[in-house]
Amino acid sequence: MMIYQQEKMTLKYRDQIVNGELTIYNENGMDPLKLIQTCCFKKVNKLKLVGFDYLQLERTLPQNIHELEIIGGQLFINDIMVLQKLSYSGNGRVTFMNEFPNIQHIYITGAQLVIYNQKIIYNIKDIQFRMMQTQQITFLSLISAQIFNADFLSKYNQLEHLNLSNNTISDVSFLKNLAKLQHLNISNNKIFSINVLKTFAKLVHFDASHNKIQDVKALGNNSDLEYLDISNNPVKYICLNKLTKLQHVNMINTEIYELSTIFEQRELTTFQVSSHRITSKEHVSFISIIFNNYNLINLGISGYNLQCIQSLNSFYNLQGLKQLDISRSQLSDISILSNFITLETLNISKNIIPNISVIQNFPHLTQLIGGFNQIRDISVILQCPKLQYIDLSHNLIVDIPQVNHKIKHLDISFNQIYKLPSIIFNNFDQILLQNNYISHLQNEIDLPQIGYQNIPDQKYIDLNSLDLNLQQLLHDCIINSKLISFNTKNQEYITKFDKYIQQSNFTDLDNLYGFSNWNYYKQMNQFNKLEIVSDDYIQGVNLCESQNIDAIILKRCMNVRFNRVNYNITALVVKSCNLQCIYGIEQMQQLKLLNLSDNCLTDISSLQGLHNLEYLSLEDNQVADISPISELNKLVVLIMTYKKVNPTDERASLNFELMPTNLNVLVVKWYYLRSLQGIHKLYKLQYLNLSFNQLRDIKQLQYLVSLNNLNISNNDLVFIKPLCNLRQLLHLDVSDNSIPNCQITQIKNQLKVWINSDSQNTDSKYNKQYLVNIKCVELTYQNLIRTKISRTCKKYKYQDQKVKVQLQLIDYCNKVNFMYSFIDNVLKATYMDTTQ
Repeated sequence: MMIYQQEKMTLKYRDQIVNGELTIYNENGMDPLKLIQTCCFKKVNKLKLVGFDYLQLERTLPQNIHELEIIGGQLFINDIMVLQKLSYSGNGRVTFMNEFPNIQHIYITGAQLVIYNQKIIYNIKDIQFRMMQTQQITFLSLISAQIFNADFLSKYNQLEHLNLSNNTISDVSFLKNLAKLQHLNISNNKIFSINVLKTFAKLVHFDASHNKIQDVKALGNNSDLEYLDISNNPVKYICLNKLTKLQHVNMINTEIYELSTIFEQRELTTFQVSSHRITSKEHVSFISIIFNNYNLINLGISGYNLQCIQSLNSFYNLQGLKQLDISRSQLSDISILSNFITLETLNISKNIIPNISVIQNFPHLTQLIGGFNQIRDISVILQCPKLQYIDLSHNLIVDIPQVNHKIKHLDISFNQIYKLPSIIFNNFDQILLQNNYISHLQNEIDLPQIGYQNIPDQKYIDLNSLDLNLQQLLHDCIINSKLISFNTKNQEYITKFDKYIQQSNFTDLDNLYGFSNWNYYKQMNQFNKLEIVSDDYIQGVNLCESQNIDAIILKRCMNVRFNRVNYNITALVVKSCNLQCIYGIEQMQQLKLLNLSDNCLTDISSLQGLHNLEYLSLEDNQVADISPISELNKLVVLIMTYKKVNPTDERASLNFELMPTNLNVLVVKWYYLRSLQGIHKLYKLQYLNLSFNQLRDIKQLQYLVSLNNLNISNNDLVFIKPLCNLRQLLHLDVSDNSIPNCQITQIKNQLKVWINSDSQNTDSKYNKQYLVNIKCVELTYQNLIRTKISRTCKKYKYQDQKVKVQLQLIDYCNKVNFMYSFIDNVLKATYMDTTQ
């Protein structure tokens, strides 16, 4: 039952008894406690309170209420003797006072937690944790409660289920007294060691994912363990032979290099692992172990070289498999999967597979993920009537079959599709078509539904050479939807188009016939430079065939496409444009300067043919594989910083052996690097920035004898004596480490180098000496470009003010005359004598 107003409740329910669950929403300042005191609610045992700013629950809670759920607001609880289960979610503060002798379950999500006791007081940041007197709690969940010290839990020795995920805990020594724990979740914290679990023998469920754990030997005695998740940890070795009851194992994104000692049990139903450290010889023996496990239901072995699976006869043993992930496995043929007739989910993305006809053997398949392959024909999906989710983006698909059954999600973006079938939008709840070559739509398609109802993510419709009534189309399909790209040759409707375009978020540089700037647009062929900067995030920028443009700068422009760019440009800046793919850029063979900073890139394979590239910035992206740029021998400047979208993102890693050997300037920040293996090959480096990583060993740096500037601040360093070999070093930043002051003094005296050290190191004697401000050390070429532009922008005035109003561009024609020499100036500025 749900109640919104006290007045209505008393009139409607005064003569009847309410049983079971009661939900009360805050309205008109009502008092929920007075409300539930009425006789008609004496049989309510579960109470849910929503939207109250402040709740003070003391002895006033009725005796019949055993379960309490609160959403939002501040909560103060004191002496509730009858309560057995409490749930709270919100951003407020939860305060526990005194004891609750009958409480068994506590769920706290997203709150500031305050637990009181007269003797023990913990002050942790702005949150106070104080001990409750009760020791009867067996189930406790404190998710996202901003806890970094959980010692107050050490006396809860009756706990059987504990969830401390999404906090900032680094020390779990408090667990030593909680020997009765069966379910433990400490994921998404900052934990380094779990040795305290050596004495635990009753653990059934253990989740320690997304931490910094390197050793899991302590789990060897937990013979009852059934669920184990140590994913996203730097674990290098694991031995689970004694854990014969394991059913679920997740070791994705670890550093495990040996698999022979993992397990031999046959109870396993879910196994997920990925590691780039396993040698190809070990693949065969490892896969044989896995494929001989007849009970597997969910198998994920992403990232392994599985080209050898064709020779494994035991592969046919997994007859009950329902979920299979073999992505990033260098596979070209998956026909051996034909016997897996029970498959429901299949992930084959990021391989080199041209044919997926094998899925016709999977009558139960509901989800297919096959992006980033070489697939051309997808007609086989007609034979999979249960398919609901399909991702085939970034392939070579040219045609879409007319599917007869309903599909909830179809992603065929970044393909080579030219034509859509007439009933395509009737059978898909959501379809993603961006970055294709669609130039024709059947007349019977309901265009307003295309733009508004059926496919809310659709942003590009090209209606070239169609005879359409634009009056209704423009009103329903453009103004009332997210459609922001439109092209038609029905020039008789241009006037009407201009009328509606002012009411929408419609922007596309490529619509020559679409809106009032099309004549003005043709004048761009006389310009050498183009800069577009938008504070409102321009939607849909399609770089066109303007033959004379040789330098382009785009900032905060969404949906940038490269498929029609002038291939002679030598400088390209695409910053803060939410780029996820750069297909088409490989045609720009003359590029010398390329800035792709602040985007969402993970794959840079399109850059491998840009052999004239001298300057590359991948700042604030998520690029880990740099093999595509290994043969760019003219590249002298490389900037890379890793952007974490959310706390659960995978930890990135880099292979310095794959970097071009002619690099003079290298910036690698926020990659959480622990090793510099292979960096000695970059012997021409003059400037190196490795700040904000997790480096502990820098012995490899002693071979970089050409270094002038080195930044290794914000790492885990304690030993830097190898730097004494760098005789040409002029500037050194070692701040925010744990380096003994004697080493800093030794290097400073021996090399006569400027050193930045601070209070984070073990001695503050030299804290007053900081690194001088080095010009252009961080390669701030954007400022240099803006300086060049500002000197010429006053020379040009708009002749058509409508362009500025309708396109919301920032003076892109004001800034077209800045000299191409800014590229040379940038590269020269990179190597300026920093002592100036």
